[in-house]
Amino acid sequence: FPAAVRTRFVSLPITACLFVNPEGTRPKPSISVSPGGVIPVGGKVTIRCRHQRLGMRILLYKDGDGNYLTYTDPAGSEAEFPIPSARREHGGSYTCRYSNRTGPAAYSEPSDPVQIIVSR
Repeated sequence: FPAAVRTRFVSLPITACLFVNPEGTRPKPSISVSPGGVIPVGGKVTIRCRHQRLGMRILLYKDGDGNYLTYTDPAGSEAEFPIPSARREHGGSYTCRYSNRTGPAAYSEPSDPVQIIVSR
């Protein structure tokens, strides 16, 4: 090749960085409730959880309960947890997490909480 076309390749060291949360868990999902505000008894409310990874199980938690309330294996990265007829006991603080569907459980950080208030 002519000198003008020759390319010089320089070998540079490659450094890889791995970012892991201190607890070794995954980043937290987001959570929302619709409609917001006070829900009348018998009203419909939906809790939505969203995360960044596909193929994960999404678990819904209510403050004060030791274990998750329910879970779903959505096709995408968002899950809906509908409450078709709200009762007083549905009121409270909710969070969600996601984890592997199979294999060893590796849970995300919990989402920020959302509040559901059910009126009389």
